Amino acid sequence: MTFLLLVTVSLTALYGQTGDSLTCYSNAEMKRVAITVVYASECDTILKIAETQIGVQAKRIYNDSLLLENNKTTIAAKDSINALNGEIITVKDEESEELKEVNNKLANKLVAVKVAWAGSVGGLLILWVLIGL
Repeated sequence: MTFLLLVTVSLTALYGQTGDSLTCYSNAEMKRVAITVVYASECDTILKIAETQIGVQAKRIYNDSLLLENNKTTIAAKDSINALNGEIITVKDEESEELKEVNNKLANKLVAVKVAWAGSVGGLLILWVLIGL
């Protein structure tokens, strides 16, 4: 395409008009104009590619920011769960201590009941022996 444009420009005598005067361009000037047009076209293509890449990068940045926000939300939720788990552990430890105290009291009552039962049985046996005599 570029070669065809350069050949066409070099073989054709082109004229450009500025104001009221008629200007004739030489073949060398026409080659420079053609090269400038080709260069401008390449620059335009490169600019379009760069704009596309910028758009892709902007979308990636936006997606990464959404991912980062989701990660922050997840971390905050995990921190909240950990804090609540700590509170649950504290409450369960307190309940465990209370249950140990209740268990100790019941164990002491059981010992007292066993002693009383043994005493009652012993007293009844003594009474039975005394009555039987």
